[in-house]
Amino acid sequence: MPMPNITATTQPNYGGFGWWFLCPIRDCSGRVCGRRVGKLYLPPGEAYFGCRECRGLTYQSRQEHRCGLGVLSLIAKRTGNKVEEVRSLMKRKIVPQRA
Repeated sequence: MPMPNITATTQPNYGGFGWWFLCPIRDCSGRVCGRRVGKLYLPPGEAYFGCRECRGLTYQSRQEHRCGLGVLSLIAKRTGNKVEEVRSLMKRKIVPQRA
């Protein structure tokens, strides 16, 4: 089986070339993603590199925002409690007081 093409170039309006990787991950139907990206990632336990979308990777700030960890950790830090304690108190609608 031949090696798939994993790079691509573009010509920006200001001259020169832009170099890109093409995501080599195949979906369940056998189609190659082929997304043009600047970085490919190899998460722990995986055998092949892929783009963020195929690997399901997100930024830490996005993960914190989604489950409210940013706000909870701020409250925990200011009140001297653990994040888990603040989360349980917030579920019971009890606001922790500053220590």
